[in-house]
Amino acid sequence: MVKNCIEHLRQHYKLITFPPASTHELGHLNKFFQITTGSNIPDGYYEFLSITDGLICNGIEFFGAGAHERLEKRYTFPDVESVNIRFMKYNFFVQKVIIGQLSEGLIYYDHKNRCYAISDRINLRSHTEINTFSELLNSIVAKF
Repeated sequence: MVKNCIEHLRQHYKLITFPPASTHELGHLNKFFQITTGSNIPDGYYEFLSITDGLICNGIEFFGAGAHERLEKRYTFPDVESVNIRFMKYNFFVQKVIIGQLSEGLIYYDHKNRCYAISDRINLRSHTEINTFSELLNSIVAKF
């Protein structure tokens, strides 16, 4: 299901993807998820990382297990752990892991509620909560 969503995006939009995350990178990120949320990387997000270790499309970014140098843009596309370190000091992010961002929002996995959510970047109110990663991708694709 995740692969179909990525292929749909690839066919209809300018899509930047990265090579799949390595077993080592996935293991390292899984340890981060276990420390942060008390559980493993959710299955759908794991599937995504096994296909592409990050994605950029139309102002939407999904972070991967590793950072990626974009030399032509003089930019390093961040990894999940480095993004989350900045937010871990806030109580709101207890048992949550930010996995992406929109122009005015954050995309995160909420372990306590076992869902993916999109929240406003300023007040952090979630305006979308979705059960699976493929549903999250589909909902974003539907807005294009």
